[in-house]
Formats: sequence, C-alpha cells, structure tokens
Amino acid sequence: MSRGPGEAPRGRVGWTAGVVVAAAAALALCTVLRNRDYSSAEGLWRAAAVARPKNALSHNNLGVALVAEGRYADAIPSYETALRLRPDYAEARNNLGIVLVHQGRLEEAIAQYRAALAVKPDYTQARANLGVALYRSGRPAEAIAELGAALAERPGYPDAECNLGIVLVATGRVSEGIVHLRRALSARPDDTEALNAYGNALLRAGRLGEALAQYRAALSLRPGDADTECNLGACLMAAGRTGEAIAHYRRAIALRGDFAEARNNLGNALAESGQLSEAIEQFEAALRIRPDFEEARNNLALALKQSEASGPPLPLPR
Repeated sequence: MSRGPGEAPRGRVGWTAGVVVAAAAALALCTVLRNRDYSSAEGLWRAAAVARPKNALSHNNLGVALVAEGRYADAIPSYETALRLRPDYAEARNNLGIVLVHQGRLEEAIAQYRAALAVKPDYTQARANLGVALYRSGRPAEAIAELGAALAERPGYPDAECNLGIVLVATGRVSEGIVHLRRALSARPDDTEALNAYGNALLRAGRLGEALAQYRAALSLRPGDADTECNLGACLMAAGRTGEAIAHYRRAIALRGDFAEARNNLGNALAESGQLSEAIEQFEAALRIRPDFEEARNNLALALKQSEASGPPLPLPR
C-alpha cells in the first residue's frame, strides 16, 4: 500500500500528526492467465520465453511472475520485450504501467496506460490504474474523472470504488468518499486496505467510534500491520486517549523501524503528555528517515522551543 495526505487530530492545536491513508494503489494485474498462481510460475514462463523468444505472451507472463515475487525492476525487460514483439499488447502496457508506478516513474506509467486505452478503449483495469497514477502525480481532478469513468464502464468495481473514495476524501469531498468506500467494502468486506481507508474517512468526518471499529476490524484480519496500528493511534489521539495512542504508535514502530509518520505521531503524543525529551528524539528520528518531512521538522522546532522555555529542572532542596 502507498501513503497520502493526513490531517491534524481534531481539537488539538500546534502538533501536526496524521493518519496513514490506504493510498490509491495499482490495481490487480490483468493478464490472460490472471487466475493462475504466478508466484510459483517464474521457471515455467522463463523456460517458455527461451523456447519461444518471439512469443509476446510468454514474456508478459514472465514479467507477471517476477512481480508476484516482488521483483519489479526485473519484470520491466520482460514487459518491454513483449511490447517490442507486439506493440498493441494492451495487457502488457497495463502491467508495465503498474511496475512504473511502483518505481515512482509516474509520467511513464501514465503514458503506458493511455497507450493501452488507445488500443483497447474499454479496458477498465487500465483506466482505473490511470486514475491512480494521475492521483499520485498530483492531478486529483483527472484521477476522479478516470476512476469515475472506470465505474461507469464496470459499476461496483471494488478497486475503483475504493480508490475513488480515497481520492475524494483526500480532496475534501469526505461524504462522497464514504459512499464509495462503503460500496468497496460491501463487495469485499475483508479488504484491509479498504477498511483502513474507510476508517480514515470516518476519522476526518469526526465519527471516531466508527473509525476505531474499522481499524480494529482491519487488525483482526491482518494482525501486526504497521499502517493500521498507526491509524488506530491517530484515532485514539483524536479521542483524547493519549496513553493508548502511544502504545499503538510504539507497536507500529516495532513492526517497521523506518516508519517516519509513526515516529512523528509518537513524538506528538509524547509531547502532549509532557515527555518532551523523548518527543524530540522521535522527531529527529523521523527526519533522519525522511529529511523532507516538513511536519516532523515543524514539530521538532516547536518541541525544542518548548523545551528551552521550560528550562533546566530545578535543583532538589538540600
């Protein structure tokens, strides 16, 4: 799952914290053989590509098998070979787009999705993936249009419902976003990313009890998920339950040591509970992980200012 815009906990001034949104993510790989278990198929498709080097399908499916193993960079040559052999291969363009999004090469991904749609205008997965790439590239209005078009082509498509809901919430259209997230969960109630996204939307709407229920449901389905632990912490902070929030932020960091957002949020919670020294340590750690993390930088400056204002501890009476 990718991260996105968060918000300051309601009713609190100064410290800036946020939830980790279930960022709009590249949708399911779409290939002729999508129902097979690609994770065990690399050897099969590599052998097929060697035996039939001019067969575009074999190269495409080798790429899919490599992606299933998390080998995104290794998949690119296979997709490119498939497209050299068959430039109008829409599925290979969609799959290459997914890998490029994963690598942060958003404009290249957008070009691949558009090329796939030029060949196959009713290719709903490619259109929905285009919407995701547009959102990640900072073009939310275009993303909303493409995701809406995907749903017009395929009403109730769960991935598009979820991603459209996320984008709408991120752009302030929270009520509309909640409608789409509910539809996504109606189709797939065990989708932990959708549960997190719905929880984040409810948190933004101030419906804290309902948001907590979504995060807890996500954790019951996927225990030990760092993003959900962090989101649960943010919701508890918004509810004024700082001690519980601290415990969940610590769990998130134990699960993922380089989780800058969780460290920033933990710093906020510690600062609000008067533990400025450890709060400063957490803000500094967040900035070591992400030097461009402006929220953590601002929070660190505020914590240092408060620490200086409080002065050294008074000596104990003799």
